[in-house]
Amino acid sequence: MNSFDLDAAPEPAPSDEREERVHRRTDVEIEFDDGRRCSAVVTNLSTHGMGAEMQGSLQPFSLISVIKQGYGRVQGEVRWVDQDRFGVLFAEPVNVELFNGSDCHPQGPLGEQPQNGQSAPGFDIHSATGPQISF
Repeated sequence: MNSFDLDAAPEPAPSDEREERVHRRTDVEIEFDDGRRCSAVVTNLSTHGMGAEMQGSLQPFSLISVIKQGYGRVQGEVRWVDQDRFGVLFAEPVNVELFNGSDCHPQGPLGEQPQNGQSAPGFDIHSATGPQISF
């Protein structure tokens, strides 16, 4: 995986000028420098970054590739991690409409948006049980 110049990456906008985010869930793969891949789900997307969920462990400032079927590969840097959730700053802007494509997860009953860190209305990801994978 190629690295990118962190100095050339766009700085996040101040909170009163934050980019609009699209809150749609879509599957991606995360590829690490050593070639390992893990499945992840994008929870929000903007032109310059994304929020996602993934079982496993990530470290802030790790360089990764986000692979989206039908779109391709986007390089980025992990900017924050909170348990299974993380944020990525893309090395180059993405076309949000093309990235989202048509294989998004449903937003929930009647198109409700997930709230308070939930994966779907009424489902708390932090209380879900399942195998925990660490790298």
